[in-house]
Amino acid sequence: MWRLIGKVPRNATVAVSGGADSVAILRFLAKDGKRDIEAAMFDHGTGMQEKTVGIVKELCASLDVPLHIGIIEQEKPNRKSQEEFWRDA
Repeated sequence: MWRLIGKVPRNATVAVSGGADSVAILRFLAKDGKRDIEAAMFDHGTGMQEKTVGIVKELCASLDVPLHIGIIEQEKPNRKSQEEFWRDA
């Protein structure tokens, strides 16, 4: 059984990583038919997300949910760790 703390707004954007939790939330909200849902994900430019991006695109298409994908389009400075660069991007 689900217990929500507070109300889910009528218009919501779900951050989707492709993992089980975010996919389940997206499916739950998209299928209830009461909300206008959009999905967003971020491609960190590592090449490791190519398969995940495709899976999330297919999922969103099947749910008729618009998907917005952010992409890093700059080079990481040598003075920053990868994680610091991603946070600041």
